[in-house]
Amino acid sequence: MDKKLKIEKFKNESIIYNILLHIKNYLIEIKNHVLDIELAFPKCFEHLFKKKNIFRIMEFI
Repeated sequence: MDKKLKIEKFKNESIIYNILLHIKNYLIEIKNHVLDIELAFPKCFEHLFKKKNIFRIMEFI
């Protein structure tokens, strides 16, 4: 009987572990996606600012 309880406990713990592992991986995916967005936006703004600076320089010429 004790052996069956140990096996059942192990199964329950492994299910919980798998659930936590999936949640962790999901959160990592979200974090990576957010970082990609954060990294993409400054590049877009930098591109816009470069264009505006070129227009300002052309106005002075």
